[in-house]
Amino acid sequence: MFKFRFARVLIAMMLVGFVAGTAVAGSCSGCSSSCSSKGNDGLEAWRDMKYGMFIHWGIYSVCEGIWKGEQIPKLGEQIQRHASIPQDEYAALAKEFNPVKFDADKYVRLAKNAGMKYIILTSKHHDGFNMFHTKLSDYNIVDATPYKKDIVKQLADACKRGGLKFGLYYSTPDWGYPKSVKRNPANAYSVFEKVSDEHEEYMAGQLKELLTNYGPMCELFFDMGNPTQEQSKRFAEIVKSIQPNCMINGRVMNNQGDFLTMPDNKIPDEVIEMAWETPATLYHNTNTNTWGYKSWVIPRDVDEKVNEQINLMAKVVSQGGNYLLNVGPKSDGTIIDYEIEVLEKMGEWMDTNGEAIYNVKPTPFRKLDFGYCTTKGSMLYLFIQKWPVDGKLLVPGLRSDVKKAYFLKGNSKVKAKQKKGGVLYTGRQKSC
Repeated sequence: MFKFRFARVLIAMMLVGFVAGTAVAGSCSGCSSSCSSKGNDGLEAWRDMKYGMFIHWGIYSVCEGIWKGEQIPKLGEQIQRHASIPQDEYAALAKEFNPVKFDADKYVRLAKNAGMKYIILTSKHHDGFNMFHTKLSDYNIVDATPYKKDIVKQLADACKRGGLKFGLYYSTPDWGYPKSVKRNPANAYSVFEKVSDEHEEYMAGQLKELLTNYGPMCELFFDMGNPTQEQSKRFAEIVKSIQPNCMINGRVMNNQGDFLTMPDNKIPDEVIEMAWETPATLYHNTNTNTWGYKSWVIPRDVDEKVNEQINLMAKVVSQGGNYLLNVGPKSDGTIIDYEIEVLEKMGEWMDTNGEAIYNVKPTPFRKLDFGYCTTKGSMLYLFIQKWPVDGKLLVPGLRSDVKKAYFLKGNSKVKAKQKKGGVLYTGRQKSC
């Protein structure tokens, strides 16, 4: 159990927009965080980003989660695997992929309006189709589709114009590369495939292309596969040799990353000292779990989803992590209205409460029964999911006098009283 003593505490109570419950913010001098990075300015800058947009997009969006008239369950971006589609049939989808409505600047504006600080795009998913103009394969957005334009280039340039950080997802498994592994049968795809010598060279060449041709990157998000220790080390060294401040996620495997990638949609229950990130999809625990676009997914109510996502983001940041929230565009290049509305409403909440998310440190508490906490200098920010029925909220362990307590929304004051075991707050907002 943590032991801590707060000198000169300033508690700022924050109601979480229309999120179920409230969030409280408070401050203290002398608070210490159990999460810190040492001697890595690039990693510290990466940790400060906190909240970003993940984009899963490729030729799988043409299918919309359907193959030969049948709705395919599980992950839409892996429909090639889940529907056991032969490579030649799947590759033919590229001829139908023509995202003429794609507007990179609109993506950047949406991310910024949502309060996000960075964007990570799938440059190549497990299917092996490249969303950039690689010279190492004609299985790419420029050479294989009627669109003939480099998506990675457009989005990288738009992020630069819009002041957002930019990074890329890059899959280790590659079902479209003919020399990756031998499959028996040929359409038996796996996310745990080993990396052949030929595939290793192909990956090395593509990593050099991506890191050389598209400007500064904040993150390289590797995913899955079963590389050897030497292969993981080589991939990481290529990244750092070209862009030393590009952070590498843990799924490069074999302990060669800069930060830990949590299992999809998973959040630890306590502060983790090393840097980490949770990738999340809006469709987790719905009628189908997917990252890529599926036309037949039935989403939850918008306000319920916004409530859920704000609370998840607050939990991630309070535990010292970054939250990477996904959108899955359609094959025409547009993001569906549901995802836009969720992000815009999250942005409305961030307009009022963003100071409790950015430039903060993790919670000094092991656990809070009412929600989560972040810190900034002498401030404590308390995110309250649900007020106690009697309207009295106890923040345990605060031993110094309270100078001020208020909600970030409206700046209305809250009564605070020192008592044995902590500080008691009363005066919750009736609406949030």
